[in-house]
Amino acid sequence: MKVKTVVAVVVTLLMFSGCSSSSDLKLVEKVGVRGSKVLVPEGWVYESADGGGSGSWSYWNNPNNPNNPNNPNNPHYPISPSGFFEQVAVITGASFGTWLGLDGVEGSVDPYRNLYADYGFSLEIEKVNDRTFYFDLDLFDGVMSGVWIASLGYDGNCCNQFTEASIYLDEPSEKIVKEFRDYVVSNIS
Repeated sequence: MKVKTVVAVVVTLLMFSGCSSSSDLKLVEKVGVRGSKVLVPEGWVYESADGGGSGSWSYWNNPNNPNNPNNPNNPHYPISPSGFFEQVAVITGASFGTWLGLDGVEGSVDPYRNLYADYGFSLEIEKVNDRTFYFDLDLFDGVMSGVWIASLGYDGNCCNQFTEASIYLDEPSEKIVKEFRDYVVSNIS
């Protein structure tokens, strides 16, 4: 008897598709799990998960984007499509052993390994200060831009958690990204 082995390989493409122009977006303040504040395009739909001690995830998705898994016009509806769609994401967590004091210096912050593991080595990372990092990823039909921040503890020492906030847009907008990043940074200690 012959046994046939089938191996399936799934490739996820990060893609966006013809939604409203990024320059037309009006950003409004929203609050996610664990009080994470962020600016979100008006009308985007919220979903979240709280991992208890393992972090939290808050997402706002563009309901009109054809790649949104909840959009009935999505050709893959109701199954989630391959790839991302226009979205704002806020992730909080600790995972100290993966970014805090990796060089042996108490309080030093290095999220590069985590960010590259999540988004690949095409990600561009810019260190803004000792605890804040901007990141960008050009995709096939869009761009993801974000900020990663290590928060100070109540005692002023570094660090008690991280917050990663990103915005995925089908059209790049320096104005929207700057406004988004500035707001996130100003609301995290």
